[in-house]
Amino acid sequence: MSRLELIGFKSDEKDENFAGRYTFLIDDFEVMMNYFHITGSSPITNKIEKNERIVLEAKGDMIVGIWGQISYDRYETDDLYTLVTGIDYNFDLYQKNVYTALEGFYNKEGGGTYFTYNLRINESFEFYQGCLLIDDEVYLNTTLNYIYNDYMNFEFAYNYYHNFEKYGYLTEDNKELTSEIVFRTKMFF
Repeated sequence: MSRLELIGFKSDEKDENFAGRYTFLIDDFEVMMNYFHITGSSPITNKIEKNERIVLEAKGDMIVGIWGQISYDRYETDDLYTLVTGIDYNFDLYQKNVYTALEGFYNKEGGGTYFTYNLRINESFEFYQGCLLIDDEVYLNTTLNYIYNDYMNFEFAYNYYHNFEKYGYLTEDNKELTSEIVFRTKMFF
C-alpha cells in the first residue's frame, strides 16, 4: 500500500528540474514525502533561483477531511519554511452536493486563509467560488464551469484583486489590474 512517483520536466529557466514523491498509509492517514529540485521565481527576491524543496504531507478523514503540510525551501539567497493546515467537508443542499474547504498557511513572509466552495448544479454545470485573504490583500474568484462532454469544458470566471501585486500574483504588466473576466476552454485527449 505504498507508491513511488518520479517526474522530470523542462522549463524556460532550466532543463534539470525533477521531483519525487513517496506515499504510504498509516491507519486512515495518507502520508506523503516530496522532494522538488526546480529553478524558478523566488517569492523572497522575485528573481530566478535554484530551489530545493522538501514537503511532508499528511491527510485523513475524521468526519471532516483534514490535512497538514510542512515544507522547507532552500533558495540560493534564503530559506523558507511554510506550514499549511486545512479541512474540507461535503454536504447536500436541496439535493445538490456542496464541497467546502478552508485552508490556512503561514511562513516568515506572513500568513493567509483560503476558503472555497463548489456546487455541482447538474451534470453540465458546476459553480465555484474561492477567496484568498493575506493581510489586507484579497483575491476573489467566481467561476461557472460548463461540461460540454467528456472531452471539452468551458469556464467563465470573474476575478477580483485588491492590493495583490505585493505578493507577485500579478505580473509587472498587469499589476494595476483590479478585476477581470476570463473565458477558458479545456480539452481532454
